[in-house]
Amino acid sequence: MKIQRFLTAALGILAVTAATSHADLTWEHSGQVRLTKSKQPVLKFKVFNNITPARHRVMMKYRLNPEGMGGMGNMGGMGDMGGMAKPAMTTFAAPSALSRLVFAQIGDTMTANPFEGNVSIVQRFDDDQIIMFSSIDKTYIGESIKELLEKTRFDPWRKLAPKLSKDEPPALTREQRTRLGAEVRAALSPFTNRVFKTYLREIDNTRTINGLEGRGYRLTMLINTANPMQGGGRWMRVAMEWWLAANLPGDEAIVQLREAALKVVGRERKGSTSMWMNESPRVMLEMMPEEILRSMYTIVPRPDAEADSPEFKHVATPLAMFMTVTPPDEFKAQWGEMRAEMNLVRRSLDELPATIFEAPTGYKRKPIPDINKQFEQMEEAIKGGKMPMP
Repeated sequence: MKIQRFLTAALGILAVTAATSHADLTWEHSGQVRLTKSKQPVLKFKVFNNITPARHRVMMKYRLNPEGMGGMGNMGGMGDMGGMAKPAMTTFAAPSALSRLVFAQIGDTMTANPFEGNVSIVQRFDDDQIIMFSSIDKTYIGESIKELLEKTRFDPWRKLAPKLSKDEPPALTREQRTRLGAEVRAALSPFTNRVFKTYLREIDNTRTINGLEGRGYRLTMLINTANPMQGGGRWMRVAMEWWLAANLPGDEAIVQLREAALKVVGRERKGSTSMWMNESPRVMLEMMPEEILRSMYTIVPRPDAEADSPEFKHVATPLAMFMTVTPPDEFKAQWGEMRAEMNLVRRSLDELPATIFEAPTGYKRKPIPDINKQFEQMEEAIKGGKMPMP
């Protein structure tokens, strides 16, 4: 009798352990972007994250509504907004004109409704595959992750300095990047403080959202859109608030996924044979205001986090995110504010079917060109007096 109880308990423990170590996880978020001068949202979207210990699919379904741009369609007499030229702002802000024409052309050649569709990225670390597909042209890219990284690894020294091409470029340590970024940030602060201010605080009280308790954060950024060389201030305000839940059942699937990614990609992927090109984006990241860095790392771990560190194993589930962009007063009367939000509407531990990690039936595969061959073709075209076309 005791043996039977022991076996029953042992089997129960094994079952729980197996369920825990192989849990699947799904996040479904829903959101929209709107302008306060318009009655309709500019964009509605849903984001699905489907996660297993070795696979991840992120899919975004979107519906774009050009009519929701409201007062931003009329840009007459606005002059310039800081260093952003009027034509660039017009293209960004008025799909009712140029952008609508572009979308119409896309619709004639690709799909009947270019304003609505979905895009997906699938990473399968258990069999070294990455798949990217879009409903716009019904095509997909499917490659070995390792081969894709090799194809997209830029080698500027292939002809210029073959020895440098053969040698593996060294990498800075985390301490070196942090220090270098802090020095550059401090050196630039007399200028950046006149054009950019950031404030971050953790909200004192927790909040329960969809039955999950979350911790909140608020980030405020003030951006001076006036010409800094002329003095004065014309401030745009960006206010963000987000709520995160931690230590939820199924979070271990995300940690295991990160570990699987490390085995295939490595902790620090070197995208080129140039140390300068590899390190520049990482140092530029460290140059960002500390409040922005702290904000980022409430959601995701640092890119160079060690696999056995608490930050690597920490998982934050986004429960809700809100953002309000308030332009300077002279533009607010015409445009209003831009408001965006995204909310968790479903979190599931149901087992995921293998088919969601495949390209949809009927989609055509297209290859990824070798980036170094593309640059060589561009060089030859330039030497021949021709303008290289993308």
